[in-house]
Amino acid sequence: MGTISKRYAKALYLYAKENGVEEKAYTRMKRLMDNLQKLKELQKTLENPILEKEHKLTLLIEASGGGEDAVFNRFMELVLTQRREACLPFIAHSFIDFYREQKQIHVGKLTTAVPLTEKGCERIRNLITDSMSGTVELETKVDSGIGGGFILQVGSQRMDASITGQLQHLRRKFSEFNHRNQPL
Repeated sequence: MGTISKRYAKALYLYAKENGVEEKAYTRMKRLMDNLQKLKELQKTLENPILEKEHKLTLLIEASGGGEDAVFNRFMELVLTQRREACLPFIAHSFIDFYREQKQIHVGKLTTAVPLTEKGCERIRNLITDSMSGTVELETKVDSGIGGGFILQVGSQRMDASITGQLQHLRRKFSEFNHRNQPL
């Protein structure tokens, strides 16, 4: 399914770009992907061979945010006509990845002990963007278990400035120090 999904994803990107609506297609694919992940019954319903194509199309349009979008809706019709419903999660994922690659968008995950204000998120997003080419989409999560501070991950880079992380680091350092300085 990898090759098929990548071909469909690239085709949608090029078709949307040609029509000047690639950002709109990106937003709709992200929403569709979220709904496919959250609503497992949606995928099963789409793969049901008894359900008519028009009903499946209506479900897909609603699951991706609804509204009139000739490019996106026409693409969904193509997917259904070619009976590629089972590939939709892979197509959506491939499209999102391809779009991000083309637009140099990096995804960051920020975990804090308490909720951040929008201004605080924006400051962190700007700091990250200044240190790399492209833009950053920042996903935030609140986890009181980190005690304080934050954990930031962008791509394969991770910065743990949480109290829990700092305590674990100190514990390892003390353990290493004690292990090295034990008498034989």
